[in-house]
Amino acid sequence: MSVYNVVYTGDTSNLVTSLTSAGITVNKTFEALKVLNVTSDSSDFSQFAQILVVEEDIETTPVLGAWALNRVNSKMLPMRNVYTPRNYGDNVVVYVVDSGIDWTHPELTHLTPNNLYSYDENFQDIIGHGTAIASLVAGMVVGASKYAVLKSVKIQSGVPIPVSDLLTAFNVILTDHNVTPTVVKVVNCSWSVAKSQILDLKIQELKDAGLVVVASAGNTVSDANLLSPVGLNTVIGVGACDAYDRVINWGPAAGSNWGPDVDITAPGIDVEYANVSGGLMLGSGTSFAAALVSGLICQYISAYPTKTAAEIQSEFLAAGLPDMLFRNETIYGTTPNLLAQALAHEELFTSPTQVYYKIQRGTELIIPITVLSPAVAVRIDDILFGTHVRDCLPWVTRNSNGELVVSPPADLLVGGYRMFLEALDENNQSLEIRGIRFGVYNIDPNEVDSSEPDQYYSHQEDGTVVVRLDACVSSCFDTCSESFKEGQCACIGGGCSTF
Repeated sequence: MSVYNVVYTGDTSNLVTSLTSAGITVNKTFEALKVLNVTSDSSDFSQFAQILVVEEDIETTPVLGAWALNRVNSKMLPMRNVYTPRNYGDNVVVYVVDSGIDWTHPELTHLTPNNLYSYDENFQDIIGHGTAIASLVAGMVVGASKYAVLKSVKIQSGVPIPVSDLLTAFNVILTDHNVTPTVVKVVNCSWSVAKSQILDLKIQELKDAGLVVVASAGNTVSDANLLSPVGLNTVIGVGACDAYDRVINWGPAAGSNWGPDVDITAPGIDVEYANVSGGLMLGSGTSFAAALVSGLICQYISAYPTKTAAEIQSEFLAAGLPDMLFRNETIYGTTPNLLAQALAHEELFTSPTQVYYKIQRGTELIIPITVLSPAVAVRIDDILFGTHVRDCLPWVTRNSNGELVVSPPADLLVGGYRMFLEALDENNQSLEIRGIRFGVYNIDPNEVDSSEPDQYYSHQEDGTVVVRLDACVSSCFDTCSESFKEGQCACIGGGCSTF
């Protein structure tokens, strides 16, 4: 006798009657999912026209994986030192399918406890993984969306369990979601299991029903396509990077899985999360990165309440930063080079309407600026990124009318330059930083190319990263690393270099 999960169509009671009459025992009924868990001495169910898919209920082990807010709130390195997304995922539901949640942890006490399901009716988080994941989704300090609504769906973690146990959890989620089926919600799966056709099929139905499913890529530097749920094309698969945008191993044979099913990468190496001792600690894994992504997606759902789950997923992936990750392309070449981003504010000032201006050196260009709520001011000098002060272009100033005055000197080096505008709120906190590029020419505007990629670094044959002069402006930073890029200066011959 073996145990099987079968997907069916039509009336449940009629099928159960037919199976029972044939000597097949029906163990569990997942009516919302249209799945039965049965015991049978034969794997042949062809006599039952209602049964579409049959899969043995083999035991599989969910592999648990797991800094970060400032990075997802920064479009370049060095990162900003504040986390100011457009919203904090207000009232968006996230189903945390994990080891439970310790609602008494200081990171989570602002949330209303909601224990939706537990495989053993004990909702206590013994191993702490679920609490860690919950804190990165909606923790008061370390969470991406502190005003999201968490619902705990507790499964066994780190031990062999039948796929039917996972189906039970998803059946509960779908049943709960169907109470308000038009409201998009998030399902966080910070674990992976061996490929299961039925599990993938039913997770696809979760998305079709209006749920965004997020899954960790896995931590064994292997093909994510061999796993569920990350290997499902319509699931958002999440890999992990560090504070320097590097996709690197964090232990022996411990690193992000790869492949086209890993849709996006987020901070997941040495990130801070809540532990079950009531404090915070550092840890690494794609499960932590997936939790951050689930929190970020809440912001998109909150901002676009009329969009479908598929549209939300598209909006989120489209907002990711391309080609930011340092990684071994031999391993990760088939994985999208995309870094997750928090939902940015809408326009905070109406001008400039362009991001690239051509100007002849020795002349002057006036660009008007109108500040929009919730910003109350815009500044262009001494913008702070992390612990570094970023000098703005000395020949871009503001006049008494608040307009930008661009006046490149007559002896300035011809080429591309970039300056930054920083929008501030009423508390003088940074809301958004926007870069504006200038092509400075001598006589002919064609001397500079407006289609030039918006990048500032180049890899040299000796492994050095050389940064263009427009990223350095007046000084270099005092720390050098091959992983520095996007606005940081490499120390080449004791000073800034160009390419």
